[in-house]
Amino acid sequence: MDLLTIITEYPNLKYYFESIFNTSPHSISFENDCIKIYVEQVEAHIKIHTSQLRRINNFELADNIPNFKYLSSYGIKFQHYHEIALTISHKNFVFWCDDTEWPIEPLVFEIGKDKFEIGPISDLMVLLNENCYLDEDGDHANFYRFASIKMILSENSDYKKAFQKALFYLNSYYLKPIKFIASLQNLEASAINNPLSVYLGENQDGNIKDSLSKAIHERTKEIKVDLKKIEPISLYNKSLLEKGEQRFLLLYRILEFFFHSSILNTINKIRFDKEITSEELLKMISSRNESTQLENLLKDTLEEKIKNKIVRFALDKEIITSDKFSLFSRDLYKFRNALVNAKEKEVETTKFPNPFEIDKKTNYWVTIVEEIALIAIKKYNV
Repeated sequence: MDLLTIITEYPNLKYYFESIFNTSPHSISFENDCIKIYVEQVEAHIKIHTSQLRRINNFELADNIPNFKYLSSYGIKFQHYHEIALTISHKNFVFWCDDTEWPIEPLVFEIGKDKFEIGPISDLMVLLNENCYLDEDGDHANFYRFASIKMILSENSDYKKAFQKALFYLNSYYLKPIKFIASLQNLEASAINNPLSVYLGENQDGNIKDSLSKAIHERTKEIKVDLKKIEPISLYNKSLLEKGEQRFLLLYRILEFFFHSSILNTINKIRFDKEITSEELLKMISSRNESTQLENLLKDTLEEKIKNKIVRFALDKEIITSDKFSLFSRDLYKFRNALVNAKEKEVETTKFPNPFEIDKKTNYWVTIVEEIALIAIKKYNV
């Protein structure tokens, strides 16, 4: 068996095998009725029997490849190598590449013992997936336009949690300064919606391409601090896919998540302060008032220069009326209540949808709460 035989017998896979061969001619070899493809990340060959090639050629997912499994309709796993599809997008367009050139070098970093690489989707991922997902017209989606996270995980790592952590760092640390967003990409045809795709080649919008490349490569090959809990990370990643009020509420939930941690942190700092009476300490411990807990979190989380920065921004945007940070938590909590409450007797202080209103106020609050949420994650979740 050789490559020509494979291409002849399985014509629907011709394009994919040619791509693998052109990228790395020595990565393909043959053994009896199996084709072997070298997976560099784990220094091992994945063996695909002709019976599995037949399934893929006939638009079916492979079902019996050793040490391999599909990660639902999002990615693949081979040994401790995991690859999950991504879309990297901007509010005005979706970023993708063709199969011959990725405009930037892959981003590489580590979280604890786990290693991550963000770059073009692999030829192996496309081979094992694209032919199996057809749209209602029987056409193929071009999976090469997607990026992916390639993960080499330690034995006890949960790939879903590892993905969430990597996505958090990718979005909050690398892409946030240039207003790009990375998100999980479902490979099912019904989930692929890419109406504004653009190719960021040398002759098309080089400024955006250069910005993306600079944002990644000024910080590549770094070792990231592992994150204790996945819940606030999941909330942040989800918030990036929402807008306006829904995004604000997701970010605010991150603050709520850390109320208890901030109280414990405050108690640990003041428990030996003789000027704090036992009654005051007991009052703080027993506090279940959300407004008070929010106030404590802001005090414990934010440095003075950040407090001043937030107050100046909020005053400039006219969403608060006082320059005293001691009153800021009150205004933030008031806005939160305006979104979640809908009592008739409180109609004057409740925010209801208005299709004729450009909702700048909510966007300003989103900017503020996102900054506080990221600081809280770094303070309480590492």
